[in-house]
Amino acid sequence: MKLLGEQRKATAQQSKNSMNQNITVSVAEKHLTEWTELSGVSDAIATLNIESLSAEELNARIKPKNPIQTGGWWCRGVNWRNGQPMGLFYGQGKPDKEHVIDPKKKPAKYMTASGMEPDAIFLAMPDKHYWAKVYADESIVRIWTEGAKKAAAGLTLLLATIALTGVWNWGKDGKLAPEVERWAQPGTKHVIAFDSDYVSKPSCRQAIIQFAKLLTAKGCEVLIATWTQEDKGMDDFIVKHGGDAFKEAIGNAQSVKQWEKQFKKSASDSTEKIPPADRIAREIAEEYRDQLAFNNDISGWMRYEADFKGVWSSQTDEYIEAIVFKILDSKGIVDFNSYSYISNVVKIMRCLLIVYKWQEKSPKDMLPFINGVLDVATGELLPHSPGYRFTWQLPREHNPNATDWSTIDTFLKHLSAGNPAIRELLLCYCNAVIKGRSDLQKFLHLIGLGGTGKGTFSRLLVALVGKQNVHSTTLEDWCSNRFEGANAYHKRLVLFPDEDKQTGKLGKFLSLTGEDDIRAENKGKKAFLYRYDGMVLVLSNLPIFMGESVSRVKRRVIPVPCNNAVPVAKRSNLEADFKPELGAFTNYILSLSDDHVTRVILGLNEIPECTLEFWENRMRVDSIAAWVNQHIIADPLAVTPIGCDRHEGQDGSLITTLFGSYNRYCNQSGSSPKNRNNFSPDLIELCRSVLGWEIERQVSKTGKAIRGLRLRVSGADDHIATHDYILMERVKGDDLGDDLGDDLKALVNKVSDDGDDLLITQMENQTITSSEKTSIFPSGVGFGSSPSSPCLQQALFESSPESSPGSSPMRGELIIGVGRKADYCGEVVTIVGWENRGTKVQIEFSNRRMQYVKRGSLKPPTSEKS
Repeated sequence: MKLLGEQRKATAQQSKNSMNQNITVSVAEKHLTEWTELSGVSDAIATLNIESLSAEELNARIKPKNPIQTGGWWCRGVNWRNGQPMGLFYGQGKPDKEHVIDPKKKPAKYMTASGMEPDAIFLAMPDKHYWAKVYADESIVRIWTEGAKKAAAGLTLLLATIALTGVWNWGKDGKLAPEVERWAQPGTKHVIAFDSDYVSKPSCRQAIIQFAKLLTAKGCEVLIATWTQEDKGMDDFIVKHGGDAFKEAIGNAQSVKQWEKQFKKSASDSTEKIPPADRIAREIAEEYRDQLAFNNDISGWMRYEADFKGVWSSQTDEYIEAIVFKILDSKGIVDFNSYSYISNVVKIMRCLLIVYKWQEKSPKDMLPFINGVLDVATGELLPHSPGYRFTWQLPREHNPNATDWSTIDTFLKHLSAGNPAIRELLLCYCNAVIKGRSDLQKFLHLIGLGGTGKGTFSRLLVALVGKQNVHSTTLEDWCSNRFEGANAYHKRLVLFPDEDKQTGKLGKFLSLTGEDDIRAENKGKKAFLYRYDGMVLVLSNLPIFMGESVSRVKRRVIPVPCNNAVPVAKRSNLEADFKPELGAFTNYILSLSDDHVTRVILGLNEIPECTLEFWENRMRVDSIAAWVNQHIIADPLAVTPIGCDRHEGQDGSLITTLFGSYNRYCNQSGSSPKNRNNFSPDLIELCRSVLGWEIERQVSKTGKAIRGLRLRVSGADDHIATHDYILMERVKGDDLGDDLGDDLKALVNKVSDDGDDLLITQMENQTITSSEKTSIFPSGVGFGSSPSSPCLQQALFESSPESSPGSSPMRGELIIGVGRKADYCGEVVTIVGWENRGTKVQIEFSNRRMQYVKRGSLKPPTSEKS
């Protein structure tokens, strides 16, 4: 027996090589024995068609939900036109042990490749042109059977036997499969030779009747072969009774009408009933398990490949009922007299096909294309499978060889005004849209006038991920319409294309980017919660977030200025030019690493243009930001009273409080000031979260103040740049901007890193008269002039209605602050400035002469010591 096995393996190897010089497989003896001795297949045909696979190889081709634990045989068939083998993911196999798919169901004996649609399988023959010859000769009878092994038994008898992988797998949705339909040539004769268990299985009978009806509609003659139930399949009959007996059974095949008579009962037979709803529901659920599912998350039906290949789509209850009605009709189940019968069938199917959690494959790991599913990690293109649970698909075929996206790149360079950092940001954002990087908790806001490319970029994104995967809405609708949330479910991008100023509640909008639960509700259905896993894009001509909303979106917004307008005469529709490059563009952005995308999107490497855009927009919509920019200096040693009098200074007196200065600015600029209750919290929040200034609110017995801020003094502080000037210098890339803008903190009397120590050395003992003082920056560059005023005197706190245990400076301690008095070598001087966090102090003598000294040389004035 061992010698026989070795001889068969050699024969199998020779047969395979005779078919295709590129294929070398081995066939296990037990698999050859199963085909030849147990199913009556010749050695020649068996060795041409089967290969023995390990459990790992079987799992790779079938991709079952629960892994197969044993090896088995595989038959993938050939292309009937040229006799060449089909792909690895096409065909039928049998594990050595029946595979348990579901403990509650019958184990699977035969299994089909994951990428195979219901259709015919043509087995290899010694003459590779065999099937082409049969197709050309319409006088040859075509025999249809269940399974590859039974077809091989028929071919051994030189009967043109075609395999189907199941009684219903001649097609789907009531239509013939493409190859089955191609072989249904008008005038040809077809014999259906399915297993004999149709006698006890009404569903099998209905499959035969429906198949015969569709073949007849194509102009074919259809007969049905029969034999006793003792022999289930045609291979069992051939092994037991011989080939001649089977040929006789084919010759005695009955017409469909004759065959049906054996199942018809007399009118007086009271046992003829409509099958119970639960029984027929189980049959339908088993047949359509890979095509229908009930999504428990949304309490709705899903259908596989209803709209797109490899994609599950939502279906209404009414449409599912219509599908079930057609299935019942195809099974001959009619005259049930009540619509409730269909409803009951659907309800039971829902119990059998419910999916508790719709666990879709993450786009970070797998991306669905038209021609398959891309494994992002390996770059391998896998066949579609209902088990991936995809509800979306990129609208193009994956082509790993596509490389040219020059037109798109030219556009992105224009949109970014030639700034490589902004271009890289836009590319990384495209990657985030495709891969669903909701974990970044960021949204992109393109701001600029029309004609700069904002809309074109949004249309590029829509084309990239597919129009069906984008939800376009407005902030007003999103935040106020309770049904709008459901429209973003499983979308890759939510687009706000042309927004106006928004002052209302933004909580629902922020949920889109915060990985928070979003309430979704469809009319007439129960609401459900989901977490949005896509990205958000906002377009506007002007800043849109006003009031408190500015602070709320600050952490999540990525503002990108779009100021590079295209002349009207040169504008064109670029979408048509983008389309042939989308495949290459997709390949490129997928080549960006997740770590790189994270760094860019989170702003770990700051883009000065984006920071400046955000600050300028903030100043346009926030009067406190505009005031801080013009009239406040970050000074870690200063303590300035907050104040409460909005009319301060109107009588010509000196303004010494923050609130008084702010109100004067608003009155002069025509802005609406905030009330005193909101002023202090909003100022602190702006300085800390936006500017990054280390300030703190202090409360003493005499009032409230803020440590770390002081009022700008015209003339004395002209050398200290405003915040917008610092940011503009960063955009230019000058050393001055880099230095002044370090950590977004204003510095005093500093020109550059290289010149700082030199400046101190030269000025430390140099006297400067007030008439010699000049601004380092030209007048009007980067900031407006401030009202002239003398140096601030010692600040007076606003009165407080309540006492506070806040700390006060200890008696005898030197306090550094503009306008404060100090003792320098026995002479009382006035502090007018400092640098290096107060280690170098600029003082003014009584004769208006100024000088830089070390802080240690100053002492509290005699009046404070006492």
